[in-house]
Amino acid sequence: MQRLTAAPRVHLVRGVELGCRLGFRGRGRQAPPRGPLGLSQLDVARLFFAPEFAGQLLPFRGIRAQIPARSGRLDLGNPSFIAKCHRLGLKVDYWVINHATEAERLLDNGADGIITDDVATIARVFGSSQRTAAWRNRQL
Repeated sequence: MQRLTAAPRVHLVRGVELGCRLGFRGRGRQAPPRGPLGLSQLDVARLFFAPEFAGQLLPFRGIRAQIPARSGRLDLGNPSFIAKCHRLGLKVDYWVINHATEAERLLDNGADGIITDDVATIARVFGSSQRTAAWRNRQL
């Protein structure tokens, strides 16, 4: 990464990737992860279906929802869900987004991050989207 000058652009999230918390019961003396966690599937379901005040009364342990844009018939990439997450202090990252139009839609709806297998395509979106202007300025 250093040689490719990518190190300043790589944001490493300590803890659990892709929104799944690891089960630590019955694993001997292994300690739970320290640092920021992604939300579990149960947390994301609670976040999606429960009223907002429930998230205020019983705060989430994680700081990011790292989720697919759709789960069955549920559109997890809709602007109201993203806004709800933001009001509760949560960031929202979507995976695996490989199409520019889907990445643009999610960014326009307020997504905080995109996880992709097609870096070149999504980099073009990040390079041109008004939603990522502040991110681009910060990277210089």
